[in-house]
Amino acid sequence: MDGPRAQDQHLPALDGLRGIAILAVMLFHQVTACGFGSDAWITRKIIGLCVPLWSGVDLFFVLSGFLITGILVRAKDQPGYFKNFYMRRALRIFPLYYGALVVIFVVLPHFLDTSTPGVRRVYDAQPWLWAYSEDISILIHNEDFFDPDPLWIGHFWSLAVEEHFYLVWPLVVYLCRRRTLVVISLVLVGVTPVLRALMLAAHFDMAVIYTQTFSRTDELALGGLVAVLVERWSAERMLHWARWAIGVAIVAVVAAMVIQGGPLWWGHWTALVPGFSALALGAAGLVVVAISPGGGALRRLFEAPALRTLGKYSYGLYVLHVPLQPLYLRLFPPARLAAAAAGLGWSGSRLVGLLGFTALASLVTLALAMLSFHLYERPFLGLKRFFQYGQRRSLPARTRRAVQLS
Repeated sequence: MDGPRAQDQHLPALDGLRGIAILAVMLFHQVTACGFGSDAWITRKIIGLCVPLWSGVDLFFVLSGFLITGILVRAKDQPGYFKNFYMRRALRIFPLYYGALVVIFVVLPHFLDTSTPGVRRVYDAQPWLWAYSEDISILIHNEDFFDPDPLWIGHFWSLAVEEHFYLVWPLVVYLCRRRTLVVISLVLVGVTPVLRALMLAAHFDMAVIYTQTFSRTDELALGGLVAVLVERWSAERMLHWARWAIGVAIVAVVAAMVIQGGPLWWGHWTALVPGFSALALGAAGLVVVAISPGGGALRRLFEAPALRTLGKYSYGLYVLHVPLQPLYLRLFPPARLAAAAAGLGWSGSRLVGLLGFTALASLVTLALAMLSFHLYERPFLGLKRFFQYGQRRSLPARTRRAVQLS
């Protein structure tokens, strides 16, 4: 590739890829929240199509590994390496996360009955969430109990995984040469699925295997591996490998679905052991396509304005969409929307209820995420100017703006 490396540019396709990840996760949670009891064929098929979209979180992990490793590799010889990285990460992720915890654990008890066993158990476990360690709590109890009605915060496990990655990976990058970093990444990619298989053989709960940092390390490491290789080889040179990786991932996912006898579900050994690795491989291929000028129609899809908008606000969308689901189900439940559609004489009223709920929930969450970003998070992001990475290379203005948001 001629010109600056891909990671030195603000590539809209990466925003769009992040948008695809958050759209997948939101659709999974919103559609499955409506239940699986419909007897309408088309409704059941739509729900079935949305079930595998839990895999959007795998794309998030690979993207994080790629972006964070790229930042660290380029900054490791600059002054303030650790301080700048950790302060910029804190300013990006802490305000909204801890703001959400304040609402959930300080404000919500005044309006929510916390005496029910499920809710009480979550409140008793809240120190784990304040410490960004929901996944560790799940490991200790050998079960996931963070989604009792009407308090849904089980998705915070993935933010804990990201935070643990941020704590450890900067030191690894700092201490290692790039060749050593490649070796470490390859070892992690190979060892992690073996660890998941051992956990499965030891009868760990499926949710424990699904949510642990050490059982998701291959996805983060594979993203990091792509970041290191792109610095040396360029995305264009890696494009052939990326297409092969995407093809292998598709074949593996189809095979897993055949074995499972239905939509790809994370609570099955085919997903937990080889499936996560296959999804990570495909996600890594998509990242290469997104940063390569030769990415073709797929890259142009990632550059779609709607997907880029979702990508820009993806963090807020992710944090907010699950805790708000119980409220949405009370304000505009699918059954009420279906009844309204039936009253208007529309056919397929249950399908209308499902699609209407999903659309309303998505739009309201997007509006709230935008308000959060511009009115609450942005002042914190502005403080990143005090923790700038040294500029060894001349970066265009749009890149500097992108770094401010990363």
